[in-house]
Amino acid sequence: NLIIDWHNLGFTMLALALGPINKGGLKYKMIAIFRYLEMKCAQLAQGHLCVTHAMKDYLKRDFKINATPLHDCPPIFFGSSDTIEKRHHLFIKLKHEFAAAEDLLSEPLEEGSTLFTQRCKKSGKIISRQDRP
Repeated sequence: NLIIDWHNLGFTMLALALGPINKGGLKYKMIAIFRYLEMKCAQLAQGHLCVTHAMKDYLKRDFKINATPLHDCPPIFFGSSDTIEKRHHLFIKLKHEFAAAEDLLSEPLEEGSTLFTQRCKKSGKIISRQDRP
């Protein structure tokens, strides 16, 4: 039996490694083929584990597989002063590092949004994106 422990998606790691991507170009086609193969091979496994509910939802929606989330948490002695606002600020600072992954989105990111977070138009608060990877 094969059980896959999902921490990352191979095709997104490939996109980051390849650098800037032009839609329709060779790199884009390579990543699309890799994503398809990753999805088809994953469907052959007998079980799937993942570290977040967001990954579980993504795998269900896009890969048509059911995964069980088992949260990967640091020990308590590390503490947690992390807030979504701090994460958003970090993602904004690192935005240029994720430019290749942004090219895979169906729509461009709005100003002030990242792959993972966005500012709510109604409340102005920072929230997690529903379609985050």
